[in-house]
Amino acid sequence: MSELLNSPPPRFAVKLLLALRRALHELADRVVPAQLVIVERAMGLGATATLGVAAEHRIADLLHDGPRSGEELAKSTGLDRDGLERTLRALATLGIFDRIEDGRWVNTRLSDVLRSNEPMSVRAYAAYMGSASTAGAWASFGETIRTGKSAFPRVFGKSVWAYFDEHPDERDLFAEVMTQLTLSMAPSVAMAYPWHEIRRVCDVGGGRGHLLAALLRAHPNLQGALLDAPGVIDLARDYLREQGVLERVELWPGSFFERVPEGCDAYLLKDVLHDWDDARSLTILRNVREAMKPGQRVLITEMLVEPDTTDGPGPFVDLQMLTVCDEGRQRGRAEMAALLKQAGFELSRVVHTPVLVSVVEGIAR
Repeated sequence: MSELLNSPPPRFAVKLLLALRRALHELADRVVPAQLVIVERAMGLGATATLGVAAEHRIADLLHDGPRSGEELAKSTGLDRDGLERTLRALATLGIFDRIEDGRWVNTRLSDVLRSNEPMSVRAYAAYMGSASTAGAWASFGETIRTGKSAFPRVFGKSVWAYFDEHPDERDLFAEVMTQLTLSMAPSVAMAYPWHEIRRVCDVGGGRGHLLAALLRAHPNLQGALLDAPGVIDLARDYLREQGVLERVELWPGSFFERVPEGCDAYLLKDVLHDWDDARSLTILRNVREAMKPGQRVLITEMLVEPDTTDGPGPFVDLQMLTVCDEGRQRGRAEMAALLKQAGFELSRVVHTPVLVSVVEGIAR
């Protein structure tokens, strides 16, 4: 876990690299027929599906110790050899896996981050995006755009959260996704925001406490509280103990739709509000406000997506929230300010981090 305390790259450097990447992509698209570009983009569904299968069956893990033939990989995974070889060939066109001269397959720089034990692995994310439930919701995207309503409950007859309760394997996969994403952003959030101004922070809906543990480890004078469902809190207790910070954390089993514990001078909402529409987001924020005194802070940590945002992953993440969650959305600064005002806060400042998430600070009136 020492990587959590490593210094993240400066935000301007990250934005510069992303801008350079976009410019190179645009240049490449200009030198081929536009029809080819659109055909490739339209095959994105295939890219998601093949990548999801490779992640689900941990192909990158199998290749970590060296090249393996399609036959060897098929035997290890129980997959059809011909279908698997054709899938790997397709992924190789994207730079994911490579076929060497003797016909065996090897990892590339891109497939390496699909390994399970890679510190910043995105294996679970790729598997989740390629899962049957996620793909099923996106298959109804046309109706979502027609109605403005999320696809998941329309397709599966229940919210994604109720679906997870009935499908523990997918629930665990989603939990792994959130863990990977949280660990990737934790060092930047721990360093970007002035946590020395905070005495005690409550991580509202903070899962197993991965971000809270990173904050406490980086700031020894900080105390914490964690609110989440009872079963999650039981798992969080073990994790926080492993990280050596359990004695500095008060654990609160419960729901942010019902009550938020008092006694903290800051309340952290990391990737919570983007799951919900404005009405349910206001319920959460108002419950937080009821636990606070004037002058205390709410810290909304999410990727901001403005109306004019036309680069980076934000716009597609926003559509993922709309399609799968409860009319969720990635909001911009003005939308955050409006929500905060209705809940009894004033937007005070926005602290950006190098990993494209921001800390939106609201002060309780």
